[in-house]
Amino acid sequence: MKRNMIVLLAFFISVIMLSTPVYAVDTTGRFYIGLFGGGAIPISGPLDEWKEEISGYTVYPYSSEASAMTGVGGIEGFYGIDKNLSIGLSLSRRQTDIDYERIGTTEKWSESITTYTLMPLIQLRAPASEIFTPYLNFGLGININDVMENFLAIKIGGGMDYFITEDISLNINADWFYNTAKAKTERSGIPAGDVDLNSVQILFGVRYFFPADN
Repeated sequence: MKRNMIVLLAFFISVIMLSTPVYAVDTTGRFYIGLFGGGAIPISGPLDEWKEEISGYTVYPYSSEASAMTGVGGIEGFYGIDKNLSIGLSLSRRQTDIDYERIGTTEKWSESITTYTLMPLIQLRAPASEIFTPYLNFGLGININDVMENFLAIKIGGGMDYFITEDISLNINADWFYNTAKAKTERSGIPAGDVDLNSVQILFGVRYFFPADN
C-alpha cells in the first residue's frame, strides 16, 4: 500500500511538472517553508551475531534487519542567504518495522520503531536553469527514537525545485540518511539485539516562498 501511494504521488508530480509553466526564482532574502513525504529504503543487512551472559544464563545470538521501504514525512523551513546558499531546519518522522529471528531457532517476531529527526540544514542551490533549480543538501542533527537514547543524524543528498508559480515549487529529493543509533528493543525483558536504521530516502514535496525581505 505504501509503495503504491508513493508511485502515484511521483506520477502526479511528474505530470504537473511536464504541463505547467516554469519560473526560475532567486531565493535571496526569502523565507520558504515546505512539506515532504516519501519512502526510506534500508541499506543495512542482518546485524552481527552476539551473545551475552545475563543473570547467570546465556542469551544466544539474534539477528535483525529493517523491513522493506517505510514511510517518511515532515516539514522544513529555509532562509535564502543569497541565490546559491540557504540555511534551514527540518523535522521529520519515520516509522520502521523490524523483523527479528533468533539464530538457530524458528522463533520470529516484529517490533516497530518511530524515529523523529530534528536537523539544521545547508542547501547549495544553482538557479541558473530556466526549467528547474537543482540543489544539494547537507544536514547534521539528532534522532529521537521511542526505544533508545538520542543519537546523531547525518543527511547528504540533492534534489530540484520546479516552480509552478513564482512563489510555489514542487520538489524531489534523494538523500543518504545516516543514523548512528543502535535501537535496543526487548522481549520478555531480554535484549533482542540492535537495529541499524541507515537508509536512502526518496522524498517528494511542495514549497512556498515568501516575498523577499527588502
